[in-house]
Amino acid sequence: MKILQLALSFLSLHSIKGLEIVGLSPDVIIKQGEDATLYCEADTAFDSCTWYLPNGARCGPLTSASTQCRSAGSVGSNILFDGSSKICQIKIISVKNEESGDWICSLEKDGYRVNSSSVQLTEAMPATVDWLDVYGSMEVRSEEPAPKITCAAAHSRPAGRFIWFLGEDRDTALVNDSPLEITEVEHGFVEASQEYTFRPRPELDNQNLYCVYLQEDGNGRELYSAETSIELRSHYLAQAEATPVVLTAESGDDVEINMMFEAQPKPMFGEINWQIRKGDNSELIIPVKEEDINRIQKYEALPLQEVDKYLYKATLIIKNISKQENDYDHLLHIVTRIGQNSKELEFLDGFDIQVDVHALPVPKEAFNWIPIVIVILVIIVLVAVALVLYAYCTKSWCFRSNALPETEEQTKPLQEQHKPFARP
Repeated sequence: MKILQLALSFLSLHSIKGLEIVGLSPDVIIKQGEDATLYCEADTAFDSCTWYLPNGARCGPLTSASTQCRSAGSVGSNILFDGSSKICQIKIISVKNEESGDWICSLEKDGYRVNSSSVQLTEAMPATVDWLDVYGSMEVRSEEPAPKITCAAAHSRPAGRFIWFLGEDRDTALVNDSPLEITEVEHGFVEASQEYTFRPRPELDNQNLYCVYLQEDGNGRELYSAETSIELRSHYLAQAEATPVVLTAESGDDVEINMMFEAQPKPMFGEINWQIRKGDNSELIIPVKEEDINRIQKYEALPLQEVDKYLYKATLIIKNISKQENDYDHLLHIVTRIGQNSKELEFLDGFDIQVDVHALPVPKEAFNWIPIVIVILVIIVLVAVALVLYAYCTKSWCFRSNALPETEEQTKPLQEQHKPFARP
């Protein structure tokens, strides 16, 4: 087809012998089974016109008396001339797949011919939309900073765009800054894909993520819309904000340690424990029970408290605390799963307890030498200025000559000094 276009362009002009093409159809995109209309308009009456199809076949010559293709064979059987002496307009009934591509209009008058530029006719084809490498459901884990999922639209024409939704509410689309990847294949078809990046949150659990692929024509008319969805399973475990990391106490106090964290699912008995590490491989494990306080030695682990949806508080009380706790590590250890075969999420964090320490150590700042250097430079400049002023005032410049001063006799002219021929 490209060779045909080049040949037609070489052998003809847009204007010849007073015949000029002054109007041409814009590119047309239609759905399967729809009709299409193409036209080219001349500034004066022509004898006949011909349309060249994308496959190289010819429909024409066409006139008001000859309205059907006579040379395009079965391909042009659905094409009818619907123009006039100045407008070569054709109606393509129920556009076929092989009729998608570039069309060229040719007008003829008195044995001369003028050709138009190409007009693209596209029969839209819906895409097949699916996820890449993910099936059934997707686990979104808090330990992964930016989990991704890819939606792909296969074998579509024309190229479309992706719209993303979370949940059943379609009023607001998700913001997705990932680029649209487009690969062109034969006959105007494209392969399209786009990634979506999650921000892990416990609220994603049991939500459906929707990927919608929308194809439109040049005027924004919807041609086809295809979509796919996937159920999300949130696996989330992380420390909440505003949890202190240093506690101070006095000997004999009862100290309460509170650890706030977010979790989905909720940790069960056996998955959450307080650990007191005393050094030398000595460790005390205090499991958190579902309903009762767990007392071991002077430690009391309270049942897990649900502060808000997905927000929990674990509490450990140390009775009659002593300075010995300064040498221990106090840790909360949690392990969760969302299924028997799922990968675990682990949480381990602790507190620094300071007993009978009234002021926390303040790190020493590095000594700042800059002010001292500046003072020294200022002193040097002042001394130099003082020396210059003194020398100026006393006229005692270091570069002045040390020669003896001239006598009065030496300043007289030589004739007056010697007077060898002077008269008495």
